[in-house]
Amino acid sequence: MSTQKQTSMIEPSTSSIAPAPKPWRGRLLFALKLAVSLGIVSYLIYVTDWERARDVLARTNWRIAWIAPLLSITGLFIAGQRWRLLLKAFGLPIGWLEPFILYLSASYYAIILPGWFGSDALRILLYARTRTKLAVKAGMTVLAERTMGFTGLLILAACMSFFTPIPAIEAAGVSLRIFLPLAAGVGLLALASLLFLSSRLPRPHNTHHGWSALWNRTFMLAHTLSEAPSGTWPKALILSSGYQFCDFLGAFCLAQALGLEIGLLQMLLVMPLANLITILPISLGGVGIREGTLTFLLVQLGVPLSDALMLCFLIFLARLVVYLTGGIVHATQGPHLKPQNP
Repeated sequence: MSTQKQTSMIEPSTSSIAPAPKPWRGRLLFALKLAVSLGIVSYLIYVTDWERARDVLARTNWRIAWIAPLLSITGLFIAGQRWRLLLKAFGLPIGWLEPFILYLSASYYAIILPGWFGSDALRILLYARTRTKLAVKAGMTVLAERTMGFTGLLILAACMSFFTPIPAIEAAGVSLRIFLPLAAGVGLLALASLLFLSSRLPRPHNTHHGWSALWNRTFMLAHTLSEAPSGTWPKALILSSGYQFCDFLGAFCLAQALGLEIGLLQMLLVMPLANLITILPISLGGVGIREGTLTFLLVQLGVPLSDALMLCFLIFLARLVVYLTGGIVHATQGPHLKPQNP
């Protein structure tokens, strides 16, 4: 055998090797997202009437405001039970309290990690540290959680759009009463169709590039999710709605603590819309774009600009309390947390 043939047997062809990733693209994308977040936050700080903001904070009813972080922690417990439901649906062992502790522990790192995406990755890591062979399936359950959360937000916003019109959006020729129910219906139909077809279509060829790779991963995720027992998805959707309702009810309590003239149904529309906009990958963890969207929507409902910004500030403080509580839980329970059997 010639030397050239021996070399070809040992070294793979350069055409079969995936091109090396370009780290500068990731750094540039991070820098652009950071610039968007800082730009929006800086603008909101600039347009704030700080004298009025001080007056608003001075009349804040802190007894009501403290209900918000308690509701958020309650919501995390419900979210933990949603995750436990999905884990059990795929045969992954976990007790009833462990998901809640993992959610709290991961929420602490949301202070420095890029939003919930970073905390989701950490939650998977914490779960799989003693279950290394289950990491991939655990990751799929987290993706399923986010799918249920997105669907729940669309459904809630669609329902509330019939009770709360947004003047500026309606004036632009966009009817939320038509658009949101249509988007929710299309989303549910697309999800149901993907789950149905994934169990009946042949598995696509493995590929690592472009749209084919994206379709392959989406198909594999849907195929795995379609194997869940019947009744799993309605229960997960109900738990997702409960989790989100706690979060939005907490924001409403903060609005009441500030003395803002805004109703619960209005908050149940603007909060899902502000959360949905963060799905767009144009800011760092949704920071800035979430606050800007919420401020815009509140102003359209008649809330003064500075009052709306102070509400965003209090929502951030309430989440910070939850994050720090998660840090305490992680420091005391995390290192000693042992896997529980259901």
